[in-house]
Amino acid sequence: MFLRNRFSNKAASTLLLGAMLCAGLITYGSLSTAKVDLLQIPAIPSVNATRSLLIDVERVGKNLFAAGEFGQILKSEDNGQTWTAGKVPVSVTLTSVAFANEAVGYAVGHDGVVLKTEDGGVNWVKLIDGGTINQFVLDIVQAKADALQEQVDNLPENAPADVREALEVAAEEAAFVVDTAQGDLEVGPSKPLLDVIVNGNGNVFVAGAYGQ
Repeated sequence: MFLRNRFSNKAASTLLLGAMLCAGLITYGSLSTAKVDLLQIPAIPSVNATRSLLIDVERVGKNLFAAGEFGQILKSEDNGQTWTAGKVPVSVTLTSVAFANEAVGYAVGHDGVVLKTEDGGVNWVKLIDGGTINQFVLDIVQAKADALQEQVDNLPENAPADVREALEVAAEEAAFVVDTAQGDLEVGPSKPLLDVIVNGNGNVFVAGAYGQ
């Protein structure tokens, strides 16, 4: 009787411990998979920012600008001896920085973000992000698909079979591209921009993953 109770108590304790561990793992899993929108969280200036991953550096006049992870954009006025952090509205990794002049500059990074400064890197604002880009792409491919489908619908009955077939195939392919773009829009910002340049006319070009 004593042995049975002892084993019963041990089994109960084991079951209780297992239940507690399972509950803890479920809670931890819920917290660890919670999505944090780094496009909505401003970068936190840090004295250790130069120890984080910096991906790009640009010389503008006598100043250096560096951009990297955690939304850090740093400025040095003494050839890299000391750095100060700009005020950045996002915390995503930034991959490239470029300036039109000593005051106006741009930075791009993950989740399709494009930033701009007009005061030499002290303050930055978000111009667009991957959500805006996804909608822009969807609008373009939708317009192309609609135009192709209209051509198919307006083909005369005596149109050559090969012409009709070619248009119908093109319309189907365009519809597939629309579905893909719609899926990207529903997923949200996810594709990184990897480079930005400003030409002599002040035009800004950005390029990124997946043919952006």
